[in-house]
Amino acid sequence: MVLRRGAVTLAVAAALLGPVAGFVGHALVPLPLRLAWFVVAFAAAVAPVPSFLAFVAGGVLLPVVPALAGWPNVSLMEQWALALLVTAGLRAAWRRDDAVPAPSRWAGVLAALVTASAVVAVAPLTVAHGGALELAGKAALFLRAEYVTGSSQRHVLASVASWAVVIEGLAMFWLARRMVAQVGRAPVLATLAGAATAVAAFGIWQWWTGAHLLAFWRQYDPHLRRINATFTDVNALGAFLAMLTPAVLWLSGAASSSARRVAWLLGGAALLAANVFTASRIAWVAAVVGVLTLASTAFQQGLVVVRAERLAHLRRAAWAAGIAAVVLLGGLTAWGTVRDVRVVTQRSYLDPVLATLNMRAPLAERLKGRLAFWDAGVSMVAQRPLDGIGIGRFFKDVSRYATNPEALPRQQENAHNYFLQLAAEAGLPALVVLLAAWGAALRRAQADAGDGRLAGTERWAAAAAAAGLIGFAVTCLTGHSLLLREGQFVTWIVVAVALGPPRGGAVASGRWRGAAAWTAIVLSIVSVVPRARAAIDAVDLTRVFEGLYDEEVFGDGRVVRWTEAEAVFHVPASAISVTFTVRGLAPVPQRLDVAIDGRDVDRLSLDDHNWRVVRYMLPARRTSPYRPIRLRIAPTWRAPGDARDLGVMLSGVEWTLPVAPP
Repeated sequence: MVLRRGAVTLAVAAALLGPVAGFVGHALVPLPLRLAWFVVAFAAAVAPVPSFLAFVAGGVLLPVVPALAGWPNVSLMEQWALALLVTAGLRAAWRRDDAVPAPSRWAGVLAALVTASAVVAVAPLTVAHGGALELAGKAALFLRAEYVTGSSQRHVLASVASWAVVIEGLAMFWLARRMVAQVGRAPVLATLAGAATAVAAFGIWQWWTGAHLLAFWRQYDPHLRRINATFTDVNALGAFLAMLTPAVLWLSGAASSSARRVAWLLGGAALLAANVFTASRIAWVAAVVGVLTLASTAFQQGLVVVRAERLAHLRRAAWAAGIAAVVLLGGLTAWGTVRDVRVVTQRSYLDPVLATLNMRAPLAERLKGRLAFWDAGVSMVAQRPLDGIGIGRFFKDVSRYATNPEALPRQQENAHNYFLQLAAEAGLPALVVLLAAWGAALRRAQADAGDGRLAGTERWAAAAAAAGLIGFAVTCLTGHSLLLREGQFVTWIVVAVALGPPRGGAVASGRWRGAAAWTAIVLSIVSVVPRARAAIDAVDLTRVFEGLYDEEVFGDGRVVRWTEAEAVFHVPASAISVTFTVRGLAPVPQRLDVAIDGRDVDRLSLDDHNWRVVRYMLPARRTSPYRPIRLRIAPTWRAPGDARDLGVMLSGVEWTLPVAPP
């Protein structure tokens, strides 16, 4: 008992030393926000259930607050969740009320697999960052600095950020399970459905005003207004709305008064409209799948009792609806093919459907280049099926694994299929564990939906959560909203609702699963050292660039890469000189500082728009096989219509090796 309490306390302390400490102590975070963390933690200690339900209701609304208030890009949702988790962790350690049923152990296995993957992913960085201890210190500083105010997937420690998002989602699952055990399924799911209605309403306002739309989608689909509401991705918003549509539908049907029924019907209409405005095709399909699944479950599990004479009528109506859907689909296919509607020319919310069904367009175009991303993902799985390439690495390495890199719409991008991305980054075992955890939740929800001993609201909540989770799983086939913190939090809360309160029999019947889970965790830990050594031996830092955007062809035909405010590339330690070309195009003069091996060696003033060829002689080095070349540019700027923070253009990086004696 003492060891357990000590271990949990140390884990909570580690969380405090990471992003919580960074948030509370970060100079850019306004003082009221820093003080609010302690207020939230105190409230969670005094009233854990109301605090959790408040998070469920308000958490998904928080991501937009910094933009509205002009604050730095900090994740208020994450900090609120960590306040709840830290408090709950301490309570679990010292009050012995942390019983968790066997199926939740698979969340622990997934956490172990992802953690091992993250360690292996960052292990090669020890070659260029002074060893394991120094890199660990930099990772701790990262969690207390850049991670607090948002970090790019191009960041050298992007794998740490990817790992943290997954771990926070699993921790929220643990907390949600505890709360569902105390209040039941229905209050948690109803609260989340209300939050989805508020998010949808905000999205409709965004569509009406055009405020806070993502710059990328304004450029990519200039003739179609795609909303993101409080999310950082339009497809993730669509997945969220699709997942909660069955819950809102249930609540409208189960309302105890006409006023509540009208309110929930209006909420359902808001979800439908906002989902349409995302223009996410897979989210539309997911919403339909979720609603049909809820209807099917309701009839199969006896939630809706139909008299025999009406059952035949309903069957005929279902057949008629199916035939009408097939006819409609055929008509839309013919219309889209005749008009030759393309993704790049879509101007209405019907055009994405017509472009998808256009038989004259290549499949790769209709899927917006996803085939090339999937091809790279399959190559990653084929080469590293058991352990993957490392969590958070898909974005950076996709072009290395693509069969035809020229077919990639972008040289750095995610898989647009979360299942494939998880398998590629963390290995097939991680995907199996995720699906097993979701499968356990779905089986339990289906069983409870048909359990006449449970209250009707609990049965309906189980059915609605399962239907929403199935719909969300559909969106994972072409999207990756689980890469986002808000996607992780909400999804695992729904999984906890589907799994329901723990039952005594679940622990006894799951002993073999517990043994298997602990075996998998131990194997994950043991495998880290040999996997990390292999990754270090295989590293080639001359192919690793930090702080650089994708390659592009400039007007004179030169292949260039724009830098961010800071960029790093490496050359072999045996090189005797390095040469590269830079050019600044900012409307104001820029300063370029060059550092080699951590020492400043030059400062250039880029006040014209000409190419500069720079060359540096390199002294002998024996402590590391590579030497870093770091560029710092100030100020950065943004070109018209370009949302990127641009530094300078970099081209022609070359180095000279010593000539071997004859």
